[in-house]
Amino acid sequence: MDEYASADVFCIETANDRKALPDSLLRPGRFDCVMKMYLPESRDSEKILRYYLEQQKLSDDIDMEPILRLVDGKSCAGIEKVINDAGLHAAYNGNERVDQDSLIYAFLKDIDVGACIMSEATNASDAAEAHDTAVHEIGHALIAEVLNPGSVNLVALLKSNYTEISGVTNRRSEPWPKGRDQWENDILVKLGGRAAKEVVLGELDMGCRSDFYGARYAVSRLVEVACEYGTAASEVLESDRSRDYRDRLVSFEMDRYYQQAKRIISKNRELFDALVKELENKRIIMFRDIQRIKEKVNGEHR
Repeated sequence: MDEYASADVFCIETANDRKALPDSLLRPGRFDCVMKMYLPESRDSEKILRYYLEQQKLSDDIDMEPILRLVDGKSCAGIEKVINDAGLHAAYNGNERVDQDSLIYAFLKDIDVGACIMSEATNASDAAEAHDTAVHEIGHALIAEVLNPGSVNLVALLKSNYTEISGVTNRRSEPWPKGRDQWENDILVKLGGRAAKEVVLGELDMGCRSDFYGARYAVSRLVEVACEYGTAASEVLESDRSRDYRDRLVSFEMDRYYQQAKRIISKNRELFDALVKELENKRIIMFRDIQRIKEKVNGEHR
């Protein structure tokens, strides 16, 4: 490019991972100005969402707030994909306009390819599995709502590949970096599914491995930070017993958080049962449904 230097030529490159670029492009005289692009914030997400929705024919029933909550935290390309998938879904079903259901379908597809909202149970086995899944998902949702009111966007019962019943609980994205309180809340929410199955059904949930591992990782990070900064057993950091001590401390903390999760569910059992019933009846509940049920339950005790 040296012979064109006087022509004010600028070369712009985008990359998902700067570390993947070769050294020849990163040394001085190549790409000297590096700008890091962050995910859009809520206000920017709304503008991006409206821009892509303007390119679609929309039905009159579109409620922007729930959709905006669902795409909050997604990249520009992620938002565009959801809107395009909604348009394809509407066209496939013979609809001339994109409706609310198509947008929600596209969002769920983005979470779990091949999944759809579960239809009415046709046999006792499906009904029992749907109830177990609803208890598990509301365990997550209830603790999230108690600790951070208004944070749950959606809870749904899904059927993946038309055979397996599964569930999803979606919460509003939180700013990064997270404080200790947010880490602890995430731990309790992750343990909420298993805690709910034990409190309500009297059984251990054997299908929540990812929840358990996610909670244990978060607890391990909190324990490591506490040890590194001298607030817990710093004297054994360099000893042969440090790993064993940390493992025991993590197990102790995991049990403490799990017991706390069970207490939250037991204390809010009436709201829990109402949410489970609503989810079983509708198969999907949005944040407005959750707020309506909370107000009804709270109103009965005023």
